[in-house]
This record gives sequence, structure tokens and C-alpha cells, in this order.
Amino acid sequence: MADDNWCHGKYSSIKEYPSGSASVADIDNFIKRVEEVKKIKVDMVIIDYLTIMQPDSKGADNLFMNGKFLSNGLRAIAQKRELVMITAMQVGKDNYGATDITMADISESKAIAENADSIWGIIRSDQMRRDNKYILKLLKIRNGSFKWEMTQFDLNTDYLSIENAT
Repeated sequence: MADDNWCHGKYSSIKEYPSGSASVADIDNFIKRVEEVKKIKVDMVIIDYLTIMQPDSKGADNLFMNGKFLSNGLRAIAQKRELVMITAMQVGKDNYGATDITMADISESKAIAENADSIWGIIRSDQMRRDNKYILKLLKIRNGSFKWEMTQFDLNTDYLSIENAT
């Protein structure tokens, strides 16, 4: 299913694939098609989420190798097409509702985390859920250091915009 939308004056295109059916090549081909048909340069792609993509047949039985294949492939697309590639992962079930997370709490293939240029965590405890608050935490950055680790924000669900960041 495809849906085309305008978002804050910029064009967006949404493509949904059934679980386990989208390959790295499918993502690359979709980006190419959008750029050709719409005569635009895609500057960001969001994959929700990487581990339900079509596994590599050589590593399908190995979570680490499958995660490595998929994350390497998406990273290569981002570099080749000079765009930002964002993928989502989950923390382990023991961390649902936690007030803090670390790299050790990522439940998916560690190869995905190793390939990422940066990793951000979205933290939302039960109390934060009641207050409509979120914390965005920087867990990893490949090049350089960072001056802050966390920021709190409100999410405006009407416009999907971040507000009141501190």
C-alpha cells in the first residue's frame, strides 16, 4: 500500500510492505522510483522496523548475521544516495516502562548497533505516559563526542511535532 502526503510543505511518500517481504533492494528501488516519478531528491528514509525485513537467505537462521546484512545494506543505501536512514529497534521486554536505557538494553542483533552511526533511545515510563512526556537519549555516536545525553519533550499528537524540549 502506498500513500502520498504533504508534510510541512515537503513531500513524503509512505510504502508499507507485509512483514518479512521487503528486502534491502526493494527499499533502494522504491527510493529510486519516488525520485524519478516525483522529480525530487529523497533526503530521509524511515524504516519501521529493520528486523521484520526480508532476511538474507545466507544468514536467516542467525540473528546476528541477519541484522548485520540488513543494517549494512541500509547504511550502504544511505551513503550511496546521500540521505539519512532511520530505523527503529526495541529494547528488551524487561525495559518496557523504564526510566533509563543503555546500549545493553537493545534486544535486537548487536550487529545493528555496531553498524549504526548514532543510536537514540526514546524513554517513556508509566508516569511520563500519563503526563505526555518523553525523553530522547543519545546512546551512541560514531564520530566525535557529545555535550548532552538526554532531553525531555512533549509530543503534539495532532501535528506529530516535538514541543517544550528541555
